Amino acid sequence: MNKIHRDKNYFIPAIIFGVAFITTLTIKLIFAWNPPTSGAPNPAGQTLYADSNSNIGIGVLSPGAKLEVFSTSSDSIIKLSRGPGSTTSTIFKIGTDSAFVIQNQSTNAFTIKNGNIGINTTNPNEKLTIDGSISVQELSSAPSTSAGYGKIYAKAGIGGNDTYTKLLLHKDGTNGSATFTDSSSSGKSVTANGDVKIKDGIGKTITPNGNAQISTAQAKFSGASTYFDGSGDYLSIPDSDDWDFNADFTIDTWINFNALPTTNAKIAGNSNDAANPVGWYLIKNAGNTGWQFDVATSPGFWAFQVTGSSAAISTGSWYHLAIVRSGTSVKMYLDGTEIGSSTSNFSVISSAALTIGGEPDYGKYVNAYLDEFRVSKGVARWTSNFTPPTSEYSTDSYTKLLIHANGANASTAFSDASVACKFSQCGYFDGSEDYLSIPDSEDFEFGSGAFTIDFWAYPTTSTGNHVVITKDNTGSFSPYVVSVYDGSWKLFLSSNCSDWDMPSNYVFGSVDVNQWQHIAVVRDGTTIMFFKNGVKYGSTITTSASLCNNTELLRIGKMNYTVTPTSYAGYLDEIRVSKGVARWTSNFTPPVGPYGAGGLFFKSSSGEEIQL
Repeated sequence: MNKIHRDKNYFIPAIIFGVAFITTLTIKLIFAWNPPTSGAPNPAGQTLYADSNSNIGIGVLSPGAKLEVFSTSSDSIIKLSRGPGSTTSTIFKIGTDSAFVIQNQSTNAFTIKNGNIGINTTNPNEKLTIDGSISVQELSSAPSTSAGYGKIYAKAGIGGNDTYTKLLLHKDGTNGSATFTDSSSSGKSVTANGDVKIKDGIGKTITPNGNAQISTAQAKFSGASTYFDGSGDYLSIPDSDDWDFNADFTIDTWINFNALPTTNAKIAGNSNDAANPVGWYLIKNAGNTGWQFDVATSPGFWAFQVTGSSAAISTGSWYHLAIVRSGTSVKMYLDGTEIGSSTSNFSVISSAALTIGGEPDYGKYVNAYLDEFRVSKGVARWTSNFTPPTSEYSTDSYTKLLIHANGANASTAFSDASVACKFSQCGYFDGSEDYLSIPDSEDFEFGSGAFTIDFWAYPTTSTGNHVVITKDNTGSFSPYVVSVYDGSWKLFLSSNCSDWDMPSNYVFGSVDVNQWQHIAVVRDGTTIMFFKNGVKYGSTITTSASLCNNTELLRIGKMNYTVTPTSYAGYLDEIRVSKGVARWTSNFTPPVGPYGAGGLFFKSSSGEEIQL
């Protein structure tokens, strides 16, 4: 056997774990020149072998790759250590059990074995096995999910759900649902009356037409999308100057065709006069490559058009479509790639409703699923090729319409999330006999003791009397009533349940219509205070009288009073009733999240959240 030993200095560039550097190494090469034999090599004699295909074998005569290593060592086939013969400073090794192991000193930090990943263990028995604790960043809101996949996450908490808490309504759940849950420790029964429902957001009214509905059969995000069957299905949103464009704008959506159109099909637009249209259309042309955006600036006058030609699309796949104006440049993108462009300084003003999914006057409809339909005014979201979004949108000041299309399968309850709920979701009361009722409980009887009633409110009107919360009475007087009353927040209190004697018609702040505001009524000893957005308003009430008791329901959104309408119109979030504690006695910062201790949660692809 002949061996060659050679020491030589090499000046080489190197890359280790993605870091590039230049160094000088002294490399000793020991080549074994024993004649090749059949069968297994002799590790002691044949150290390194190179064949005619430039493959290198270590301990093997017939390498099947550029580098093949063979060893009978029980410890490892390949090992990188800090020192010769070291067993406690191994960086990584590939063992004879086909496991890839990264070590930190003698600790097995990371193992891949049999398709499983182990952290701090060499024998992972699941796809992910962790021996030890994990650290998870807390989120202020639930993450979005994709079809068929759920997510585990840690939700941040701000406290506030404790032994004093007798009722806590987060108003979270499935969009369009009428199921409300008391998250206090008592878990009281909550009954929805009228059309009160949970909504994803506060925005424009969306009316489904035909069989347009939420479907869980296809989804880009969060397990659901809007389904249009191509035969008279569409959504309509009332006319708004938010659809009138004379400067930057963006219209974008995810679309998944159930069937490709055989004639031009309208995806969205705000012109519904077939003879003399004014407005704009976003169109999918017949076939699998053509797209179109048309603008009519005066009746029947088509002043502008962008046509796009994409690679052939197919049914059953999701595509991101966007039309964007920046200055006078108008571009169309499919999956982030520009497919058409033109220039114009057009201005279009239409009095028509916005329709999505089809146009009844033209009879042109898409047979498709849509997810994350968004209209943005005053901003060009993209001006060059981009990576399509990877999660649901959040809203901003430019967002004028945002349809997540989340909810139960076959539901027709659509929400515009362009204006967000205060936290996650909220309860919607339409002002016409919508209310929640909770059975009578001594938890709602305060007497002369401390209490706090607080909530977030977004009133849509302040004209008339609109009760937010009351311990109801079949007559006209109750222990307490908090109400929106002719432009003001008002408090009514009674010690005898026969008149408003402590005080009557007490005004404690102006109502901000179409804005979120935090409201708190607090009693501390003989002092009753009112706070709006954390600021104590006006004078306090000083009384030693006890509030009267009755056996009536606690109602949220309505009072059982027949003299004048009392139904609340607007949105409510984080309604909390606390007994035995004055949560605030001086100015404070309103809560920045939902009440609770936080925790570990699972969110399914359909949007259901479960605390683990």
